[in-house]
Amino acid sequence: MWQSYGNWSFALKDYVDMDLMGWLNLPRFTEMLDIIDPLSYPEALAKIPKYVINACGDEFFMPDAAQYYWDSLSGGKYLYMVPNAEHSLAGHVLDILGSAEQFLLAVFYNQVDILPEYSWEISEQGNTVTLTTLQTNYITGARVYYSQNNTARDWRLITCTDASPSCVNPALFGSEELTAVSPGVYTYTLPLPPSGMYSAMMIQVDYNFDYPVLAGSSRKPFHITSDLSIFPRGVYPYPPCPVDVCTCGYDCATNYYGNNA
Repeated sequence: MWQSYGNWSFALKDYVDMDLMGWLNLPRFTEMLDIIDPLSYPEALAKIPKYVINACGDEFFMPDAAQYYWDSLSGGKYLYMVPNAEHSLAGHVLDILGSAEQFLLAVFYNQVDILPEYSWEISEQGNTVTLTTLQTNYITGARVYYSQNNTARDWRLITCTDASPSCVNPALFGSEELTAVSPGVYTYTLPLPPSGMYSAMMIQVDYNFDYPVLAGSSRKPFHITSDLSIFPRGVYPYPPCPVDVCTCGYDCATNYYGNNA
């Protein structure tokens, strides 16, 4: 986040004001994560089907954060990155609830085997995404979502709290329908952006599991997506967070614990 925005997102102001951000790299924080972080319980997680829903325009979390934890998330798992949505997911709620409903019915009826086993690959430069699903039954469509040549590595729809147009970031995603290049395999390539610019892309596949309770025009598909690829990969507009901020900024822990923090 710091390397993308050059600071913490405005949505983290309460945490910054409480001097909490400097704790992130301290042993005390790691000890807390051992208790509260779901990834600390891999055996329990492996038994639970998981549907992770994130907003591509979230003001709290980075939209490509799944790359740091997805491989460590054990057991059945499904990702849905919602394009053109901010943290509250306003405007997308019916679609998201409908998608989650299909997922929950599969779990409720003990039919998790109907859910797709899938994976994705992102090329070294980031501008090619390939999604492969082993569940080709029930597919109703596939799309690529992309946002090209953004002058900032920033897809937050809102970048500040002022009541002014300057807080609106129109880095929106367009889409195109995709046809499988082979059964269950969808791929797309975008040109690399000009120097100093950034693009983002992901692939979405939709399913309808034909549960009778969902019959009718209100039925929504079950969405799965790849992670969001922001490229050029590994290129950030700002340097890493400085030591005086990210290693206990504001003397937060030193004052409290002394040299044993």
